[in-house]
Amino acid sequence: MGNTTESSVAIPAEHERNIFGDFDQNLKSIENTLHVEMIERDGVWKIIGEASAVAKAKRLLGQLLHLSERGNTITTQNLNYALSLLMEDKENAMTALDDDIIIHTVAD
Repeated sequence: MGNTTESSVAIPAEHERNIFGDFDQNLKSIENTLHVEMIERDGVWKIIGEASAVAKAKRLLGQLLHLSERGNTITTQNLNYALSLLMEDKENAMTALDDDIIIHTVAD
């Protein structure tokens, strides 16, 4: 890596499984997609990598934590969508995931 930096973000334990997925699947996707390494120590996640990638990972985790705190289940599809928005610098649209209310009616 060229310019390696690190940053930290606190993820409360009750949100870790939702954000990082079963068997850390989401964590691995974040690391592989953004080319960062993430290490947890006492509830604080250290993100290591190139400065721009670390900044993106930190923003992504903030958005995912926000969704989790609002009661959303983070699915693989949500994560992939979030990563694609992040790569296009449109990640603010991600918090709108739970703003839309869909009402289904049943016709007899």
